[in-house]
Amino acid sequence: MTHRIAAFREARHAVAQSPVVPAEHVDAMVARVANGIQAAVSTLCHGNTGFKQMIVLRKDLNMRKGKMVAQGAHASMKATLEYMDHPYVKGWLEGSFTKVVVGVASLDALFGVYVHALHLEIPCSLILDAGKTEFGGVPTYTAVGVGPAPETYTSAITAHLKLL
Repeated sequence: MTHRIAAFREARHAVAQSPVVPAEHVDAMVARVANGIQAAVSTLCHGNTGFKQMIVLRKDLNMRKGKMVAQGAHASMKATLEYMDHPYVKGWLEGSFTKVVVGVASLDALFGVYVHALHLEIPCSLILDAGKTEFGGVPTYTAVGVGPAPETYTSAITAHLKLL
């Protein structure tokens, strides 16, 4: 954290001293800042408050166990792959890939979780099953992936939900 602050101060001072900062200096400063951020993410990942991904499944659909596993996997993969460049995803991938699966009782509750994650601007996904193997051919929202994100964020969204 102190390295990041020092790099920002150095950049601000350099810009204040000269109307034009050579590109190689800016690149070096940006690299130091990026390294500081990556170090902070890595520290968070390997510390006590690491990253976690929550997988939220609808219980009211009475999906078969295999279907639930597949929908949860879709939610996890989509939230990860669509946000591959996000620092939370990078930190999570460097750590233990912690995932927790919880359930909600309704479509409204599923949407509530998804909207809350969007509001906090953390990686998330909403899964719409095509309905080919279950649900009588009707496309149906089945799952949400929340995170990877710091546990404080995932807990703020899903702490009230029960484990499956």
